[in-house]
Amino acid sequence: MTSNNIITRGKEIFSVELASAEKVKKRLGQSFADTIHAILDSKGKVVLVGAGKSGLIAQKIAATLRSTGIVALFLHPSDAAHGDLGMVTTGDVVFLI
Repeated sequence: MTSNNIITRGKEIFSVELASAEKVKKRLGQSFADTIHAILDSKGKVVLVGAGKSGLIAQKIAATLRSTGIVALFLHPSDAAHGDLGMVTTGDVVFLI
């Protein structure tokens, strides 16, 4: 593969990603604002639940939230079923991914 082919392919990939981001931007509405309010107004933790690839995404979101000072944790559904559900308390916001 030549350098020109690599550059061309890279530009194609960025074009696809930009188009996808533009679609998401157009769909932002009240539910987005409601979600942000739920996180910011939470009296407890933000708990992200997911398994498989969704679990990896939930882990990343929890880590990103923690880096901004928001108390967040990841909970695997099978762990929740075996006792870890006790981590979830009144006032927590829970997202199932």
